[in-house]
Amino acid sequence: MDALLNVVDVEATCWERQPPAGEVSEIGLTVEVAVSASTAKRAFRPCPPPPML
Repeated sequence: MDALLNVVDVEATCWERQPPAGEVSEIGLTVEVAVSASTAKRAFRPCPPPPML
């Protein structure tokens, strides 16, 4: 069986310099997929995470 790599993509709010007054960086989205080590193609995609509230 081919080895699998777990790949996680995290998207967060950010600014060029300091955040505006009262704002903070926060994670807006994360995606995790398993990728075949030999082909670099997605092996499977887990169920999507629940929506953020």
